[in-house]
Amino acid sequence: MHWFIVEQHFDSQLYPYHLYMDVYGNGFKDIIGRNLEHICIFYEDGNFTQMFEKDDWKVHGEAALKQITLNANEIAKRARLGIEKLFVAGHNIRNATLGELSNKELIKIVKRFNEAFISAARWGIIFPAAEYENYLVSKYIKSKIKARSEQLTIEVNFADAFEAIIYWPESTYVNKEKEDLLRIAALVGNIETELKTHTEEYKWISFGFQGPELDYEYFKKTLDDVKKRGETLEIAKKTEGEMQRKKEKYLDLLRFSQEEKEYLSALAELNFLKAFRKDAEFHGNYALSFLFKEIAKRFSIPLTHSRMLLADEIINALETGKIDRDELAKRSKKFVLLYEKGNRSLHSGESAEAFRKLIPIENIIEVSELNGDVACRGKATGIVKVVHGKSDYDKFNEGDILVSIATNPNMVPLMKKAAAIVTDIGGITCHAAIISRELGKPCIIGTKIATKALRDGEKVEVDAEKGIVRKIS
Repeated sequence: MHWFIVEQHFDSQLYPYHLYMDVYGNGFKDIIGRNLEHICIFYEDGNFTQMFEKDDWKVHGEAALKQITLNANEIAKRARLGIEKLFVAGHNIRNATLGELSNKELIKIVKRFNEAFISAARWGIIFPAAEYENYLVSKYIKSKIKARSEQLTIEVNFADAFEAIIYWPESTYVNKEKEDLLRIAALVGNIETELKTHTEEYKWISFGFQGPELDYEYFKKTLDDVKKRGETLEIAKKTEGEMQRKKEKYLDLLRFSQEEKEYLSALAELNFLKAFRKDAEFHGNYALSFLFKEIAKRFSIPLTHSRMLLADEIINALETGKIDRDELAKRSKKFVLLYEKGNRSLHSGESAEAFRKLIPIENIIEVSELNGDVACRGKATGIVKVVHGKSDYDKFNEGDILVSIATNPNMVPLMKKAAAIVTDIGGITCHAAIISRELGKPCIIGTKIATKALRDGEKVEVDAEKGIVRKIS
């Protein structure tokens, strides 16, 4: 089999991440006709390497695309409901005084969270399943644009048209936070109270798996930077209005029927919901941080070990009062979570070592320039900083070029500081693409080799007009 690395996560945890894999391995057949047959998660010292098998993933993506072409509106509707449930479940944990709840009451909270998380995952990751790695949805939309432009003999900038058509007018929490901060920036006088309220509202938006949460000083510095750059809410809203007008222009220019417009709108909403689900997931992880502390306290185990429980193990521990401390100690160092045709197995400690050979070997590549897809237009020059996880965050400075396998909400503070963003993987609907457009940062995605071809300290030019990254000697 040909395994490939889907994602790498740092400072990660088994719960609730494994619920996504449970859905991929056992929760898709009744929706798209098949489950993913081969999944491998290799964990060591806080680092997750998630791998799928190439052919299995391609077939799975094609099955997901088929369902999307048939039921895009229904999938979007159900995905949104699941995401909203997940936000509610997270708020329920945050609002509860966990220390005063009985084990039985705590079980109810955990079960509700599990149900909401699985609901958001089952419908929310159909779109990524079709898009990730093989970019099937992007190719499908682009083929529609190309066919219609040729039919009408109209010259169209395909990248521009695609970006406009996939635009959705709703904001992720990253953009909501930015707009609220711009409102505060426009206020006159003492804004300390407003900024404290803002901090409380958005401190979780880049929480990742284990935090930390953003604090008052972070938002104060961000506010000062916004003022220095002269950003205003009026400018931000103007940009959003221009994108909406551009979208309407292309839809009319290409003479899509009302039915086609509604279908393309559903695809744009699914693209947005992909990022919105990440917001819900990070909010949920923030809420779960309080649950993990309570479990660690009740069972007298290290906090890091409480994060190594499967969902059913959490419930069983609360029901029986028993927990396998030795197993959790092994998992905290190393484990493999494997799915083979619906069968899940977990191998901890040294027994997991044999699976290391499944991880593809990544060699350093010598090139003077590399190519990718333009996610957000623009040009920038700066110093490369390759970021894999939190241990790399402190080295990142204002104006650096952010290079990563892929971005996630935990990297948003870095994305705000970056002069440009370059990733190995992801299509035009990936997190880096969505957030870079919201932030107005030049971004090139899908280079496949950026983290292997670029090194810290190198100076590069990111030409996100042509999709080229050039090393500058």
